Amino acid sequence: MLIESELLTTKQAAAIRGLKAQTLAKERREGRGPKWYRDGRRIFYLARDLAAYIRSLPTGGGALTAKPEAGL
Repeated sequence: MLIESELLTTKQAAAIRGLKAQTLAKERREGRGPKWYRDGRRIFYLARDLAAYIRSLPTGGGALTAKPEAGL
């Protein structure tokens, strides 16, 4: 059963990702980005799909590297 709080508009999904809504629209056209749904003219995202997409993105995850000392 779908709970309305699980539904996100393009604007809400973009805000969560720190992007503009136009960027999500571009991703949809290019077949990239999180899974989305259409109901008539309305586009929406499920919060769980957006979270899964974000978790699937590569991370920086490596250890910090120290800058070499000058003169060494």
